[in-house]
Amino acid sequence: MTRQDQLHYLSIAHIVAGALTLICGSLPLLHVALGLAMVVAPETMTGNNPNVEPPPAFMGVFFVGFGLVAVALAWAMGLAMLFSGKFMRERRHHMFCFIVSILMCLNMPIGTIIGVLSLMCLIDDETKAEFDYPGPGGPPRPPATGGPARQW
Repeated sequence: MTRQDQLHYLSIAHIVAGALTLICGSLPLLHVALGLAMVVAPETMTGNNPNVEPPPAFMGVFFVGFGLVAVALAWAMGLAMLFSGKFMRERRHHMFCFIVSILMCLNMPIGTIIGVLSLMCLIDDETKAEFDYPGPGGPPRPPATGGPARQW
């Protein structure tokens, strides 16, 4: 399998993982709704039982805060994965794709697999040369010489 094929399949994996992260990252919105119900209408949490006290308002605020932070983090990671897949397909922003691949390793187990495979592919010099290509309209890519690595 060539590097182009690997990058193509990895870009698809990043896009699929990003979409799943966005969908699953929306689940904490249930916490937000429950927290708002605790704050706005605490009497609905007693189950029509007059002997049960409603939950304190700070619990509702905690639920809302926790839910909003969880949604924000999940959506940020999902969008980063989507952009990483797009950039891999376009062979742009190598460092962004590399960092997102590292962060994907935190998403067990599928994210870890995709992240490690992406890192193995992105760390290769041949792949870095693919990403350095300026695209159509730019100067042509120099031929691969197999010589020493670039000096920064």
